[in-house]
Amino acid sequence: MDTVTVRARDCACPGTPHEDGDTVDILARPSLALGLAAQADIIAAAGDGTTLAQRWMLTYIRLGAVGWNLVDADGLAVPFDVQGLLDDYTFAVDVADKADDLYSEAILRPLTARLNGISPTGRTTASTSRRVRSIPKRRAPSSRGSSAATARSMP
Repeated sequence: MDTVTVRARDCACPGTPHEDGDTVDILARPSLALGLAAQADIIAAAGDGTTLAQRWMLTYIRLGAVGWNLVDADGLAVPFDVQGLLDDYTFAVDVADKADDLYSEAILRPLTARLNGISPTGRTTASTSRRVRSIPKRRAPSSRGSSAATARSMP
């Protein structure tokens, strides 16, 4: 599992042992679960009036954050707690922003490809490869004449 380390804030650990600040490790690429949840967020945001950015920030933290460098007063590593990260906006916001930089293009690429009728591999999808007729077939001359005569004889 490849991760990216994101500086989240000045060190808040007892004794401030981290000169470079508190960091959070996030997945370098979105997992399938994260990608699917982010795609579901698009539909949910449209239905409930929240912004996509709000939903994605939560999804990115819940499913993309995997660790941190926090230590307790004894200098022991504090077990990673995603809820602890979510509970502190100032701790989580820069992490979510970095995750957006890393994930959004990968999440949107298959959706935009489908909208354009092309699969992520570049192949034309079955639904767009079939010819759709928007104009009805012309009738044979014999059937047109009889319908025209019928139309003229109607009041």
